[in-house]
Amino acid sequence: MSLVRQEAASSLEAYKKLLQSAERRNSKLEALGFEILFNEKRLSQLRQSRPKPVDKPLKVPDEPFIPLTEEEEAEVYNAFTGKNRRKVLVTHANSNIDITGQVLQCLTPSAWLNDEVINVYLELLKEREIREPKKYLKCHFFNTFFYKKVCFLPCGTHLSLASVSHEHELPTQNCGPFMC
Repeated sequence: MSLVRQEAASSLEAYKKLLQSAERRNSKLEALGFEILFNEKRLSQLRQSRPKPVDKPLKVPDEPFIPLTEEEEAEVYNAFTGKNRRKVLVTHANSNIDITGQVLQCLTPSAWLNDEVINVYLELLKEREIREPKKYLKCHFFNTFFYKKVCFLPCGTHLSLASVSHEHELPTQNCGPFMC
């Protein structure tokens, strides 16, 4: 019996030690529980104050050109045929340039580009830059006739780049042949 008593006494002592240890840890556990609750509330507040994600812009198709429909292909074919040589097919409103079938003939293989097609393309580039200023750098495109105007001036004539830049609202600082 004394053995049973000793075992009971030792197990009672072990139980008391475990209880004291748990009670010591209890205050630490309560503090940790409080910290967990506090940090969860803080996290939810931070998530609420976070700015909402901005909608992503529409994705541009991976291929550079979208295939033409049959109707569009027929229209292109008719524009390049001889019967539309003098007919005005398109007028670019901002530049007031008329594109006729004859002008479009420069887009056929091994043909030289002409001024009207180049100028309309430059106008389209200007419009694109105005339409999407964050996506494209601010640029100025001189009309193709500007080069002729500058190159074929009579000897001794001075063309003021400042006056040209004022006319086109460009900066007037001269950086050689380029405007800066």
